[in-house]
Amino acid sequence: MTIDLDLSRRLPAEVKSERIKGAATLMVEFKHNLLDLFRSKGIADEELPIFLNAFFRSAGHSSETNEVFYPKSNTPVLALVYKGGRLQEVRAEMNLPDGAIEQL
Repeated sequence: MTIDLDLSRRLPAEVKSERIKGAATLMVEFKHNLLDLFRSKGIADEELPIFLNAFFRSAGHSSETNEVFYPKSNTPVLALVYKGGRLQEVRAEMNLPDGAIEQL
């Protein structure tokens, strides 16, 4: 199943690039909750981990922070954040490749 999750129109204003004295482009860190985006595409909170496991083929868990990371690696690209046993946030990590969300 492929779901179009085009973020190009949904990125917050604080997401930007800027040139620094001719050096490489610096990406400003952003915290954007993608949970509403997945919900708007008809993916229920309970189904999201199943969907992401199928796509990434692995997940890691932090019992200290109640987060599930996709994929399970030293450089995950997404995190599901739980509070009180309920999904509260889907966080894109800094190393999320361009177009990764659209590929889901």
